[in-house]
Amino acid sequence: MLQLRDYFELVAVPRVASWLPARVRVAWVNAWVSFSPIYLREAETARAGISHANDAQPFDLSFSRRMRSIIGLSHAATYQLARLRFSANPTQSNTAVTDSSIGALIVAFHWGSAALALHEACARLGPTHFVSAPIEKTETLNSTPRMRYAEFAVAAGERAFGLPYIFTGGGARTQIAQALLSGHNVTVLVDVPPHQVGRVSETKVGVRNLFLPLGISELAFETKACVHYVRSCPDPDTGKFHTRWDNWGVMDTPIALLTHSGSALAQAISDEPAAWGMWAHLADFLRPRKTAADGALIAPSDASQSR
Repeated sequence: MLQLRDYFELVAVPRVASWLPARVRVAWVNAWVSFSPIYLREAETARAGISHANDAQPFDLSFSRRMRSIIGLSHAATYQLARLRFSANPTQSNTAVTDSSIGALIVAFHWGSAALALHEACARLGPTHFVSAPIEKTETLNSTPRMRYAEFAVAAGERAFGLPYIFTGGGARTQIAQALLSGHNVTVLVDVPPHQVGRVSETKVGVRNLFLPLGISELAFETKACVHYVRSCPDPDTGKFHTRWDNWGVMDTPIALLTHSGSALAQAISDEPAAWGMWAHLADFLRPRKTAADGALIAPSDASQSR
């Protein structure tokens, strides 16, 4: 039964949706949301995460349905992405990059789906590596549809973005630094739960202080890469994507990227809270878990010093 549900959630429903016009696509996905338990697991996990963290974020039926619709439309975007290939536009150039020998660092969040927007940007900025957790660490091994979808998504991204993925784990930081210093662009998701990374730093994110990964912020400062920010989310009412691009420039301190990220993430959550895919991990962002191996997990920050 689990594998059948995964098949409908990750293959059947989004693949059909990907071929439909936006209005029809959103009607198709919303019909499944209204009359089936599709994507209900993700919504219930988010609700439990908010409750466990004693957070004030409201979670009602409307919120749940918007979240489930956005998830379905985002999966459909993966199938749309699979039909695209990287192609540089010779008439465009990234004039914001101050040193052409250093690649751009593109940052995004687990908010909505920036895959299609990122593909469009590659024509202007050039191809990009995408940093991702290894598939075996993010997907359950007892679900064939889930594993196949994860593999499909990686293959689609590599073709559309023009460069291989960089998988986190041993040596990922070195790979990212080498790519940037070699002139290759790198895309990272900044809102990774603290238990999945090394050191973190407390960062003001609207009314919350969340612990975000410090390593990528330090790397942005050390490499002097020009930082770009992208966010994109499908509208659960119209099916159209709302996209925003910002040029944050070169970071002047080791925590500058986190400061920018905190403000941007707060705005994204305020604009569409149902689009954030990390509600289930909220307690970890608020109170990171430590182990004997990472006793120096938490680094000082402006947010912690100002309280």
